[in-house]
Amino acid sequence: MEVVERFGVQKGDSEFAAVGGSVPVVSADRLAALVKGLGEATRNSVEDNGSAIAAVSVKTQRLRVAAEASRIRALPGGGTFTLSVEAQGRALVAHRGGVEEWGVSGAAQLSPGFGDRGWSFALSPR
Repeated sequence: MEVVERFGVQKGDSEFAAVGGSVPVVSADRLAALVKGLGEATRNSVEDNGSAIAAVSVKTQRLRVAAEASRIRALPGGGTFTLSVEAQGRALVAHRGGVEEWGVSGAAQLSPGFGDRGWSFALSPR
């Protein structure tokens, strides 16, 4: 990869890998729960161009784990009312400069509807 900037030609390299999946842990008549996971790794580097920009290489790793549960209730007339709750934890580690970021989050969603139609409401912190 070459990037032409006002400082001249800059050469760099970038690599990325990711793997993820989900596993159902409960699957009952009107109740479902699953665990989800995602892992990512990146490496980005830029070569020294001999003028204004020095060589740099940064490696990062990110891990995300989540648990999700849903409860479905049948309504008169053939509709459904679904309550979904998700809890998530995440970590980001950058190996240059020792940067680490950790966090947790959650979300709740109500989805009343008939045949995938109707209003839904979601709540999550930001």
